[in-house]
This record gives sequence, C-alpha cells and structure tokens, in this order.
Amino acid sequence: MAFLSDLATGSTRSYDNGAGAGNPALMENVRLFKNSKERDWYENLGDLYAVVNSIEQLEKAYIRDCITPKEYTAACSRLLVQCKSSFKLIKSPEFETIAAFMKRFKFDCPAAMDRIKDDSPITIREDKGNTSKSIADIVAVSTGKCVLTERSVLTERVYRLHACFHCIYRISSQSWIN
Repeated sequence: MAFLSDLATGSTRSYDNGAGAGNPALMENVRLFKNSKERDWYENLGDLYAVVNSIEQLEKAYIRDCITPKEYTAACSRLLVQCKSSFKLIKSPEFETIAAFMKRFKFDCPAAMDRIKDDSPITIREDKGNTSKSIADIVAVSTGKCVLTERSVLTERVYRLHACFHCIYRISSQSWIN
C-alpha cells in the first residue's frame, strides 16, 4: 500500500526485499516520472492496460456462459468506449495503435483485440442487408418459388440442400418392415 501512495505523491523511497542489501547500485532511488504530465501519462497507460484486460476477461466470461447476453452487451459497450478514451489520452508516435501498445508491453489478449477491432460487442451484429436477402432466399426455396440466377449461388445451394433433406425425410418416413 505504501508503494501506491508513493507513486501518487512522487516519493523516491527505495524498496528492498533483502536481495540487494550488500549492493548499493540496487538500493538506488528510482523516480518513475519527472513531472505531473508524465505521471498522468503513466496512469493513462495503466488505465488502458486495465480496460483491455477487462475486455479480455469479459469475453472469457461470456464464452463460459457466466453472464447473460444483456449484461455482456452493456459491459462490453461501456468498456469499448473507455478503451477509445484511454487510447486517445496516450496516443503518441510510440503507440500509433492499440496493437502497438500491446506489442510493446508483451500483452496478449486476442479476444479483446478482436472485440476492439470490431468496435462492438459480439451480441450486436451488423446487418448490411445480407440477412434479409438470406431469409428471402430460404423462404423462396421452402415455398418452391425459387428462381435460380447467376447472382444467387447461395439460393441454388440452399435449394439443393432442401431437396436432399426432402429425400431423406421421405425415405425415413417409409416403413421398411413388411
């Protein structure tokens, strides 16, 4: 606890766990920052690290079904906003991207990086009209009013699959025992 208060006040107290008792070079005081601007920058680095780690842990919790989709969506949306804000505060030539930040500190959070790149929770899907088209194709196949065109390769595949399932259903419903 003393270390955190020293960090906040800028104290230069030396810490020794007993390993460097005889070596004066290991007992040297180390300042983490020179002024309040640097202190704020280091605090912002820590904040970004904490937010990215939180996103990673949230992803794991959601995958393991430890939280509901509603809780996940709310928490993930909030953390993504915090991540953007934290990154804006530390942006520098050294850290052009969050990936550069993570690489510099050897921070491995693949699930968090995917979420940050997508910029939305996994429960929120972007529908660019593809879902509606796919539903229309499936309805057309199931009603038998399917017109196959060159641009609708998916429709043709769904139609063939539907025909296969129809044959399997007819065969399985017949009685093979006389």
